[in-house]
Amino acid sequence: MNRRFVLLFLSIVLFGFITQAEAKFIKIANDGSVLADSAKLGSAPKDWACTKDDVSGLIWEVKANDKKNPRDRNKSSSWVNVQTYLKETNKNILCAADDWRIPTKQELMDLVPKPPLNATYFGDISLPWFWSSDESGQNAWIVDLSKAKPLNTSKAGVYSIRLVREDNGVTTPPDTPIIPDITEVKASPIPVVSGNSVTFSATLSDSLPSGYSVKLTYGKNIGILMTGSGNNYSVSNKPSALGIQSF
Repeated sequence: MNRRFVLLFLSIVLFGFITQAEAKFIKIANDGSVLADSAKLGSAPKDWACTKDDVSGLIWEVKANDKKNPRDRNKSSSWVNVQTYLKETNKNILCAADDWRIPTKQELMDLVPKPPLNATYFGDISLPWFWSSDESGQNAWIVDLSKAKPLNTSKAGVYSIRLVREDNGVTTPPDTPIIPDITEVKASPIPVVSGNSVTFSATLSDSLPSGYSVKLTYGKNIGILMTGSGNNYSVSNKPSALGIQSF
């Protein structure tokens, strides 16, 4: 056998092996945190919903396995609805991010260096054809992720969508409340002190978010938790109060 042919053959095989060995995928939760490989798909904050390609730095949407979920793996869309899907996904904050986009044809191709797509990190592919952002007139490119096969086809077709984003380190923390500045506290009636007890109610200048409370303060020490919600809080039969603060 020709020596040059053997060396060329071995080089190709070795290159393919290294390419696959270097591929590293990381599961990402709905809240943006890193997960173990054993993590399962779901809608809870710590459930798996996205996968990061640690080589390219791209983070990919993982299709849900839930017929009620608009991101269900069995749902497909026409080209005219692709942007609607993208807008809704960003509005709902997927994996603590709102900068998702449609991948390019090349990005979809690079995701599958050796077909089929890795099911451990991307789930089952019920519908293998996915839209890319590459378009021209009435046509757009789609990619079969089970074979890494591209096709230029009509926008009238119906195919699946798999969103992608750059891992820029900037995420939108889910359900982060905005804590208002309490500029005024009105006590009504004026605190009534009798011995070691006090009757006291307060109206804040702004409402605190759900899950946050206020405490009475005595001097520099944080005192007793007040009861109430929104702007209105009260306490009774507690040591004399000199102020109020949010925490």
